[in-house]
Amino acid sequence: MSARTFPSERLLAHVWETQAFAAVSLRAIDGQAVEILWRGRKNLDAGPDFLDALIRIGGRLRDGDVELHVRSSDWRAHGHERDPHYARVILHVVIDADGASVRINGEDVPTFVVAPLLAAPIDRLREQFEQAEAERVR
Repeated sequence: MSARTFPSERLLAHVWETQAFAAVSLRAIDGQAVEILWRGRKNLDAGPDFLDALIRIGGRLRDGDVELHVRSSDWRAHGHERDPHYARVILHVVIDADGASVRINGEDVPTFVVAPLLAAPIDRLREQFEQAEAERVR
């Protein structure tokens, strides 16, 4: 699946929040093992999409934030590499890895491509998301 066929960052947030992907033998694009212990809490304000996550990356336990984008190049397009609000991001979750993600201090942010691991076809995930949104509005 490419970023062109993935509908929105909001759907990606639903995928992350519900952990709607196979969470076995996860790897960042640099090859580091990724183990999600706590996905974090959804941020309803400005800043990273999920806060206070607990994730083991490359064997090291990290606590911090998670940012989601359809394309990894959106990190720079949105100016996150210059924004101190994104300094605590420990994992960048994307559909398509097409660029590097770097914190304000110059450190690389591990990037995880979730697309190949989706638990259901995108149309079914979109349906579930739309149903959840409709129920939330009621």
